[in-house]
Amino acid sequence: MYNLENDQGEVKNLAKAMPDLFQALMANYISYTEKFKVLGMFDKYEAVKEVENKFKRKIINVLKPWLLGLAGLLIIWFIRRRRKKKEQRN
Repeated sequence: MYNLENDQGEVKNLAKAMPDLFQALMANYISYTEKFKVLGMFDKYEAVKEVENKFKRKIINVLKPWLLGLAGLLIIWFIRRRRKKKEQRN
C-alpha cells in the first residue's frame, strides 16, 4: 500500500504504518474478487516477462501481414524469373 501522490516510485510500503486501512482495503478487494470471480495470480507470475511476451505478440501481429506480403512478392518474383529463363532457352 503506497501513497502515490508522495511516493511515485512505490518505495515506502504503508501497510504496516496503517494496518486498519490496509485490512479494510484487503477485505474490499477480497469481496470484489469473489463477486466478479477474479482469478488469482499463480505463484511463478513474473510481471516483466508477461509484459515482454505481450510486446512480442504485438510486434508479431504487426509484422505478420508485412512478412506474408513480402513472401508473396518473392514467390511471384521467383515464378516470373523462372518463366523468363524458360522463354530465353526456347
